[in-house]
Amino acid sequence: MSSCCGQTKKSGSAETSCCGSNNVTIFSCSGGSRIGQVANDSAVLLKNLGAGKMSCITCISLLMNNHIDTAQNAKCVVAIDGCKVGCVKQ
Repeated sequence: MSSCCGQTKKSGSAETSCCGSNNVTIFSCSGGSRIGQVANDSAVLLKNLGAGKMSCITCISLLMNNHIDTAQNAKCVVAIDGCKVGCVKQ
């Protein structure tokens, strides 16, 4: 059972999250290290599988309003970090 917005619903015999892929925003590290690239590749794969849409974490740090609004309006945010510094999570 998982829940990204505080609720779950049943779909047949399995419980699924109330957040559909339209409500999921994915942010990832794409830093200079190999693991940063793996994090970004994972985010792209999730997007391509229809799990959500990607947004730019760098634009958040640059205080670009449209990206900040996207993050604030998302019901579910997936943050994929590439190292222990945790830039995306912050």
